[in-house]
Amino acid sequence: LVIAMRLDELRHDLNIEIDEETLIARAEQLAESEIDFIRMAGITQNELLARHLRDAKRELDLKAMQLDVLRKKMRINECANSMRRVQLNVSKLDELNRNLLTKLTLQQIKSNDSEKRFMKHRLEEQSRLIRELEKKAKEIDRMRNMFENNQRQPPGYSSVEFTSPLKNTNTELQQMKIRLAEIQNKEAQLSYFRSRVIEVLSLPEDVSDGDIIKHLEELTSKNMAESTIDDDTKPSLVRRSQSSDSISRRSNQQTGVTLKKFPAIRSSKSRPKTTFIKWK
Repeated sequence: LVIAMRLDELRHDLNIEIDEETLIARAEQLAESEIDFIRMAGITQNELLARHLRDAKRELDLKAMQLDVLRKKMRINECANSMRRVQLNVSKLDELNRNLLTKLTLQQIKSNDSEKRFMKHRLEEQSRLIRELEKKAKEIDRMRNMFENNQRQPPGYSSVEFTSPLKNTNTELQQMKIRLAEIQNKEAQLSYFRSRVIEVLSLPEDVSDGDIIKHLEELTSKNMAESTIDDDTKPSLVRRSQSSDSISRRSNQQTGVTLKKFPAIRSSKSRPKTTFIKWK
């Protein structure tokens, strides 16, 4: 009724006859056109969304590619840094190797020098021994020739000629033995005298000869100074002089005993200079 009333109003207002069927057909056309438009709008929106999705995917792919490139660059930089470190370590190792090689060469040179010196010393000793052996061989040949000549000559003459060098050697040996005994006796006397002096001066046993001489010089200088004291100062120093006299008497008695036992020990003017020989 409402639609009919409205249609009647439209007819009355427009003064036009309106057919219901035509209106319905027109409404259907309009509805179909609207549906088609809606469909087209939906298709366009879908296409736009698909395009946006494609663009986003492309951007994501580009960003992923950029990230991959950056990762590759980072890896390349890390590899380059590691290679630089390795090269630095290799250079340091090369320097250490060179230093060690130089040290080894120096040690080898030193060892070779020491070996050369040792071999040179050994060769010198061997050459000296060879010379001595050659001299001994020559001496033996000479003695052999002398012995052969003495055998060819008359018996009396040969015995005299042969025994003369032996006698000379025997006399030389006896003289050397006598000298050795004298030197040993003198060394014993000197060691005994040294021990007695150390006991008198109350010095340690491992004191050197120079220290003993210094102590003796000090004592002599003190005795000389005491002898030069004036007569006025003598009474105040009677006890000291008596003690020094007693000490000098004791030392003189001990030196007299040692001189009686060993007459070879005399004053420095009468005694000749002795040299200590280290006998093996």
